[in-house]
Amino acid sequence: MGHWIQARRGISVVQLQIALLILAVVVAGASLSYYYASLPR
Repeated sequence: MGHWIQARRGISVVQLQIALLILAVVVAGASLSYYYASLPR
């Protein structure tokens, strides 16, 4: 699974940053929606 990272080493850093950014946005959105769903109406 790690061989394609070394074959495209120049792109992998940018892809890693983009993946981390998307992951952070998804986690923030999920935690916010969970927080608003658990609020008492």
